[in-house]
Amino acid sequence: MRLARTTAGFAFECSRDDKEASETHAWKMSMRHPGIDIVRIPFDAKAVGGNGIQGVNWLTLLDTGTLEQLGGLKALRSQLPAEVELLEARHGTLVKTGPAPMTGDVDHGEMLPLYREVYRLLAPWIAIAADQSMALRLGGGAIPRTEAWYRRLGT
Repeated sequence: MRLARTTAGFAFECSRDDKEASETHAWKMSMRHPGIDIVRIPFDAKAVGGNGIQGVNWLTLLDTGTLEQLGGLKALRSQLPAEVELLEARHGTLVKTGPAPMTGDVDHGEMLPLYREVYRLLAPWIAIAADQSMALRLGGGAIPRTEAWYRRLGT
């Protein structure tokens, strides 16, 4: 079972009235504050499909299939810092990157190292979601800028 929304934390929900302006603002702010997700219903479900992961946030739920592909809970634990909590759930494992969600601020060196460690492990599934995603409405260069947004925690 793959869950369409796999994260919890701070997020922008874009306006339906002026999509380009709201998605451009959300993109700019999320690139600066990488702990802020961009929610685009129903596009997120299409991006995730049956084989992708939207991204990483304070809480990231990994279904049992993804956990198995990562080598199981023990292998996952060995690849993450001790500060990252792994909480077993009925249909997977909840990855918790600290006591509360964080926004980060790359302009001030707040790089969210725990989020980045989880991203490092999930990058192949996030790349799938990026490939399946509709581009953000950003005007010129929307496709490469959308791809950069999916990779924002990997840079």
